[in-house]
Amino acid sequence: MTKKKLNKGQDLAGQIVIAIAVTAAIIIAFSYNPFSNSHTTEPEDHLSNYVSYPDTVSIKVLNGTSIDYLASDVQTRLRVQRGEIIFIAPEQPENADRRTYTETIIVSHLEDLSAAGKIAELLYISEDNIVWELPPPGCEPEVDITIYLGRDLESVRNRLIPFAEQQ
Repeated sequence: MTKKKLNKGQDLAGQIVIAIAVTAAIIIAFSYNPFSNSHTTEPEDHLSNYVSYPDTVSIKVLNGTSIDYLASDVQTRLRVQRGEIIFIAPEQPENADRRTYTETIIVSHLEDLSAAGKIAELLYISEDNIVWELPPPGCEPEVDITIYLGRDLESVRNRLIPFAEQQ
């Protein structure tokens, strides 16, 4: 009889363990919502802080060199790119305030620098050449990014525009 009581006690303990496991599984199943953003993993959240592309970025390209048509060539290169970002240029390229820039400067008027980083990559220049110039609160910038072209692009012009006339 002791053996039967022990078996009944073991059966009861096993049933309790199974009941707890089933209850926990049901609670987890009903509390999980696959459409909720609260269940994203840290790597995805971490990655989104560094990579977020706007659909369309407006640019203004200014030639800060004595190289004729460089701004037009660069603007064309950016506008024909296809990928995460579509570049539009609402204005014609023009000359900068001076034509003696030695380095290209990318001025982002957006808080997110990912589009400016993509431009730096496409122009083969360092991300160190990116600066922020955010508009005052409540004001909209004329364009999202202004690019002041420098003589540093002369060395990569063939890669930028393979058939561009060289001076």
